[in-house]
Amino acid sequence: MESGLINGAVFIDLRKAFDMVDTDLLLRKLAVYKCDDLTLTWFKSYLQERDQCVQFKGTLSSKKSSLYGISQGSILGPLLFIMFINDLPLYANSNTDMYADDSTIHTSARTVEELNNKLTEDMTNVQAWCTNNNMVINDGKTKAMMITTSQRAATLNSNLRVEFNGVQLKNTNSEKILGVVMNEHLSWKQEIDKVAKSLIKGIHLLRQIKEYLPIGHRVIYYKCFLQPHIDYCRTVWGQSCHIIRIHKLQKLALRIIYDKPKLTSSGPLFKAAGVLPIQQR
Repeated sequence: MESGLINGAVFIDLRKAFDMVDTDLLLRKLAVYKCDDLTLTWFKSYLQERDQCVQFKGTLSSKKSSLYGISQGSILGPLLFIMFINDLPLYANSNTDMYADDSTIHTSARTVEELNNKLTEDMTNVQAWCTNNNMVINDGKTKAMMITTSQRAATLNSNLRVEFNGVQLKNTNSEKILGVVMNEHLSWKQEIDKVAKSLIKGIHLLRQIKEYLPIGHRVIYYKCFLQPHIDYCRTVWGQSCHIIRIHKLQKLALRIIYDKPKLTSSGPLFKAAGVLPIQQR
């Protein structure tokens, strides 16, 4: 953005990603990753030799082995899925970010038209990977976003027109990635609004329960139930000009903890609680 380029991203949604994994293909990929025969035999047992049945109103169905899919909610599940899609970036010319079943391609260009062409070409390449790996892109949930400064955006006359399977992908102004809301100008305002909303709920509960807790336990409540909202991915959004809102909520929470009036200086309260203002974390 600092160099004046226009950035674009496509947030790819794979339909029933974990359930669609071809386990035979996954085992072949594990072999490419130098898993020995004994390890492959174990993974085959884990992936394919597992019987499933359904119980409904006291009646148990017959058992059936599953030849597709990776168990969700398991420790191995996300790791195996990452290994399954690990070769996806080989198909794309754009940068590719992947975390489990969340995949994003992004690139930059000097014009919107050039950006459209780059992303459209890469979506065709990603579709080729999906065809080869028996995966399906959910085009209704896959979205495109142009990322640039608000000043540069005002000079542009068109949105992204990224095409996939002959259909233009929906444009979005913001998207949640791994729980963090990113917008088209990287101002992080929506993410900070989300964090503030969570803090307000937690502070409201603190008001209700504080009379039943000694001060030490109130501080523990702050560190366990409020601070994690502030710390999650703070290195990404913590330099935004909008974080003053979070700082004000920090001060409010500490005044509630120590039963102090509104105009009490917050500096000593931060020190007493062993908490740093968001600007210093």
